[in-house]
Amino acid sequence: MDKNQADTLLIKGQYNDAIIIYSKLLEDCDISQQFSILSNRSLAYFKIKDYIGMKNDSIQCIKLNPNNSKSWGRLGGALYGLMKYKESLDAYTKANSKTKNKIYDIMINKTYNKMLSCGTEMKLKENKNFLNY
Repeated sequence: MDKNQADTLLIKGQYNDAIIIYSKLLEDCDISQQFSILSNRSLAYFKIKDYIGMKNDSIQCIKLNPNNSKSWGRLGGALYGLMKYKESLDAYTKANSKTKNKIYDIMINKTYNKMLSCGTEMKLKENKNFLNY
């Protein structure tokens, strides 16, 4: 059992099987491999709409590499799925500050509009309350 096998399962859409292998790999891997395994497992969690698993793995990735925009973006996606729109907006904004990306811009606007439709008020331009993990 190795990471390539799990990655292949992920690509083939066999998300639960990939999650099982990634989880087993995390038990014995060294710290240099943790980020990649957690990042891929967070994507697998996203595919099955397990936003709690995705959130937990994204937070672990951020702890390992706080400058990785993909981890912040995945955290934003997990929080959006959990209907934590303010926190999601913070994470997407942080992701976009690390690496400008059209997808992050789209998700920032989508999340902001979702907040407005839910009756949550907030200034998008002055959003400086980023998540601290």
